[in-house]
Amino acid sequence: IERVKKLLNLSEGTSSAEEAETAVTMAQQILSKYNLSIKDLNEYKEKAECTERGCRIRTKVIPSWVNTLMSLCQYMYDTRCLVSQIKGERPTVFFIGVEPNTTICLNTFITLYKALDEMTLVEHPSFYVAERKTSWREGFLVGLFAKVKEQKEAALAEERSLVVVQKDKINQYIKEQYQNLRERNVPRPEMKDAVAYQEGYMRGKEYNV
Repeated sequence: IERVKKLLNLSEGTSSAEEAETAVTMAQQILSKYNLSIKDLNEYKEKAECTERGCRIRTKVIPSWVNTLMSLCQYMYDTRCLVSQIKGERPTVFFIGVEPNTTICLNTFITLYKALDEMTLVEHPSFYVAERKTSWREGFLVGLFAKVKEQKEAALAEERSLVVVQKDKINQYIKEQYQNLRERNVPRPEMKDAVAYQEGYMRGKEYNV
């Protein structure tokens, strides 16, 4: 609806008849695709308020694979991930975005966090070795990231304008709410076990979120 409104405003504000006609045509195509009407436009109230959704993780230090998982989730749902931690306590991972993206993003993070725990415990006894388990998880997330990127690029090709609007709102929210925010130095993941990493990568490419 936001995109249709932008197109209709463009059609009324431009001096080019050709540009106005193109904008109206695109707006009509979107209305038809999503079964919307002009009445829906008039009744629609912008619900672009930013929200925060978060959860604590089990460890006091964030593992490298969890950093990769956070990056994946914020990419999937156009959110920003922040971490809050009081010295000596477990960190809280939380996502900032426009609903329902924020809630879905957090649910996906929790689901994958638990799934990776379960998968690495049953795949092979050697996964009890910390380095092998971490490498498998890193590979899995990189493989899943590659798959998700392909799907998102194809699915959201025509929705980019809304993504830009949402990101602007998120950046403004963070600027207002977290004036003293410090950027974290996220360590680059280390692939200590190449075999486990490759096994995880192949599983990630096959996984359906």
